[in-house]
Amino acid sequence: MLAKIDKLFACNVGHYIDLPQIVVVGDQSSGKSSVLEGLTRLPFPRDSGLCTRFATQITFRRATVKSISVSVIPGKDAPPDHVDALRGWKRADVDNLGGEQFAQIMREAQQLMGIMPRSDDNGNKESMPTRARKTFSSDVLSIQVSGPDEEHLTVIDVPGIFQRVTKDVTTKEDKEFVREMVAGYMRNPRSIMLTVVPANVDVATQVKVEINKKLKKSRAELEALGSKRDTPAEQSRFLIDMADKFQNIVGKALAARYSDECFAEHPELKIATLVVQRDEVFSKDFATHGHTYRFKDFWDDDEKEADAVSCFTQDDDDIDSTNHIENGCNGADGQLKNIFTRHFEDAGDLVDILHPTKAIVQPKARGILDWITDLYEDSRGFELGQFDPSLLATLLKAQTKNWQGLALGYTSDVVALTHTFIQTLLEYICPGPGTYQNLNSMIMDHLMDRYQKALNEVEFILVVERFGTPATQNHYFNENLQQW
Repeated sequence: MLAKIDKLFACNVGHYIDLPQIVVVGDQSSGKSSVLEGLTRLPFPRDSGLCTRFATQITFRRATVKSISVSVIPGKDAPPDHVDALRGWKRADVDNLGGEQFAQIMREAQQLMGIMPRSDDNGNKESMPTRARKTFSSDVLSIQVSGPDEEHLTVIDVPGIFQRVTKDVTTKEDKEFVREMVAGYMRNPRSIMLTVVPANVDVATQVKVEINKKLKKSRAELEALGSKRDTPAEQSRFLIDMADKFQNIVGKALAARYSDECFAEHPELKIATLVVQRDEVFSKDFATHGHTYRFKDFWDDDEKEADAVSCFTQDDDDIDSTNHIENGCNGADGQLKNIFTRHFEDAGDLVDILHPTKAIVQPKARGILDWITDLYEDSRGFELGQFDPSLLATLLKAQTKNWQGLALGYTSDVVALTHTFIQTLLEYICPGPGTYQNLNSMIMDHLMDRYQKALNEVEFILVVERFGTPATQNHYFNENLQQW
């Protein structure tokens, strides 16, 4: 089992699988080397030029034959050529890890990893290949010690954490790199953390500032969630309070009383105004584009009627959705152009159920009598001075073919406005994104059912009005028909 764990370490699987290990952490010059020496019985170098710039993994295994081998495990983000160079370097002929020999191995590892050289005792820079120079490395120096007197143990030494950067030596990026490296080992639930703190340093003072920052952030997050809710009664009260607040704002929005700040911050909550505006556009669109042929009453007043209508217009070959209702315009000749069935974009959740935007062609300005005559001629039977009553149904179906697009487009826009209103208000009253997401997911299916039921109702009304036999309860109909 231990041999397999060692092989996993060598294959760099430790980045993906949590493997058992002892990790020694501490600040620079905190005495980590002395602790490691007492723990491993290895003479860790104390030369300032050889302070830990990379992680060192020391593996002890009990075996009948004493042996020491040294290699380098590439970091997980190392480039291929660097990986090849590191895997090609191994030292299997090490007799012992005395002070000078251990220091030499550390120097070779630094040079191989491309770590920036430090001055030696004579002030001379150590030579290294002209590759990317860096102060710290994510590569790992692996030392495996086997022998009959060794215990089964894996110890990892990581670079010391430092608070201040040194000019021409370390940078803020180096500081964050080391912190993240140490944190990465600490996140491993199988790691045993051995923290080294100098005896002359007060632990509380050393970490006080950082702990206070984290506590301040945590308190702010807790305050945003409101008072604690440990019992079912408190949790129920919390939900009831949110429901009351939701209903209160809904009531004001439906009554168009927009004095609360939420309406100024979120204009999409002004649902009454938005629906009224959409109602007006729907009424005008239906009056001007709800029929295939324009009726005779409009023939002599085209320009006046066109100027009085505000609609959303665009050319046939340039159809697109818009976030809000815009005023349309007339053509250069004073005639109405095509309009669109939808004036609002869908929320992402509603794309599959709402009616897509379509262009409604402007009604034919003239020719309704000729069209009716042609249709009558094409459907005459043996009636004497009369016509087949089914002709009225055929005429109505053809004349009202734009009703479906206009009605479904209007209903889809109102559904989109309602859905945006609900989601915006729910997010506004929830103390945090987690609460909003949980509540939103709970009500989403119910909302979708309501939206689909509204669209189905419109479809039903369209079938009744367009495909049934025309009838009226207006007692003036026959009288007006005779006068015409």
